[in-house]
Amino acid sequence: MLLLSGPASGLALPEAPLAHRFTSEQLAGLAIELIPVKDPFPLPSEPPLSDKLEAKIGEWLNQDKPLAVFQSGARLPWESSGAAANRYQGGALVGPGYENASTASRRPTAILAAEHYNRIARLLARNVPVQLQAEIKTEVDETHKAESFNVIAEIPGVTKPQEVVMAGAHLDSWPYATGATDNAIGCAAAMEAMRILRDSHLPMDRTVRPALWGGEEQGMLGSRAYVKQHFADRISMQLKPEHEKFSGYLNFDGGSGKVRGIYLRHNEMARPIFEDWFAALKDLTSGTVSIRDMENGVTDHLAFDEVGLPAFFFLQDPLDSETRSHHTNMDTFDRIQLPDAEQMAVVLASFLYNAATRPDKLPRKELPAPKRADSGGR
Repeated sequence: MLLLSGPASGLALPEAPLAHRFTSEQLAGLAIELIPVKDPFPLPSEPPLSDKLEAKIGEWLNQDKPLAVFQSGARLPWESSGAAANRYQGGALVGPGYENASTASRRPTAILAAEHYNRIARLLARNVPVQLQAEIKTEVDETHKAESFNVIAEIPGVTKPQEVVMAGAHLDSWPYATGATDNAIGCAAAMEAMRILRDSHLPMDRTVRPALWGGEEQGMLGSRAYVKQHFADRISMQLKPEHEKFSGYLNFDGGSGKVRGIYLRHNEMARPIFEDWFAALKDLTSGTVSIRDMENGVTDHLAFDEVGLPAFFFLQDPLDSETRSHHTNMDTFDRIQLPDAEQMAVVLASFLYNAATRPDKLPRKELPAPKRADSGGR
């Protein structure tokens, strides 16, 4: 017996464009705190499964022990109305009811494109027998689920080598594809920015250190572990000596769209600095400086921000991330826009150089208060 995790789901007519770049009006809205930007790819209005239904599915898993569980890609988090056909997407490796099932009763789970899932569901609803052949070889080793690794490099500073400027992106991705836009391209842009700085042979006062983080998709495991080891404990807010020597962190996790600006994460003191840096890049980017933080997401710059370190996230053109590649089987090299990616690397190299050579470190917000309990990530 096979279990479908829910009924056939309606697919909205994809009236939004498949790919999207920010307009001048949208960028102007992003620059202002109180003006919301209309999401060109809104989430569906269909509510998620109720807790009662999820618990019931968990009971079925425990009692009937199906051979496998199938999910519809259109019923998972972050699915947009502009989804392409034969595309599946997931935000979790477990399906509805899965967490309520005992470990011994959990079944192999696969996500099907909505068109395929719906056909099966419609046939079953009319009592038409369906035969499926599946081969699932995935293994989950839960004994090491919290383990990850980071890749760190650096160009030592000349006059202030103990002071550090960092930039990064995350290595890990979801298993449906190769993770090209989320977030191999961010890693590649960071590496290329370092190559530009190295080959320019320009002396920099501060040490420039790129980081490729592991475990971001599981709750920023890599960046949070690094921050705790080197800078501060985000719960107790007990600071380490390196905290005072840190200048700032710059993050990529917006796909392969060109840089259109930067999110300040409410660090208004950094605005004139970044506006000046973007002015020198006016032929490459409009340089919108937004007081807000990135929309609808959590990623590695927050690991630095939550211990009071200056941390910023580049604002990028969304392209087809939310309609096609984000956490889907289509997140492959073919979705990379190379000219945009080259611009990403140049902008990052410029920002790193400026941060490493300016007289003062980047300005900081007030230190956050200690927390009583830990909080989860993405």
